[in-house]
Amino acid sequence: EFVGEFSSPDSLITVCKEGKWGILNANGIEMLMGEYQSISLIDTQYAIVMNSERQKGIIEIMTKKTTVPFGEYNDLSYCGRLLRASNKQFKGLITPTGKRITPIQYKWIGDVEYGLIRVIIEEKIGEEVIQKWGMIDDQGRDILPAIYDRISPVKDSTTIYADKDHQCIKFNMENLTKRLDNYNSYNREHK
Repeated sequence: EFVGEFSSPDSLITVCKEGKWGILNANGIEMLMGEYQSISLIDTQYAIVMNSERQKGIIEIMTKKTTVPFGEYNDLSYCGRLLRASNKQFKGLITPTGKRITPIQYKWIGDVEYGLIRVIIEEKIGEEVIQKWGMIDDQGRDILPAIYDRISPVKDSTTIYADKDHQCIKFNMENLTKRLDNYNSYNREHK
């Protein structure tokens, strides 16, 4: 079995041989062969791998160096050029090297939509669990704080709709990102 195709000299594909997964490069050189239950390429440098105990980790392909230890997170999945890392019932964003982009605090992290990611945080008030929606960018910066009842999927690169207290609020994405850029520029100047 194999997954992928060779589209350039740097291409890699994942292959299965006798129930164990590995990686094959365009020159036919086998890497990480026969060691893992599954392998998902992140890019040509890193891969999400699952060991025999069904724990996931991330390995730098050429050096076989573990960048995210097995079992540190319950699950790892793609989120644009970052990874969703799940720890029990909460999720956060990390890089393939294991650097945390966000805290592991979200109940849900959506897909990247025009460089933005919808997130949900849960709060327990008494016996009631309240879900609040927010939006971050792919660097983990808050675009909209997690105070909304719902944020609609981003359908185009100009407008975001959020519901709060039974009212729909329309946000202009350009204004939101300019405000964030100005805030970050101010913080850099005053450090």
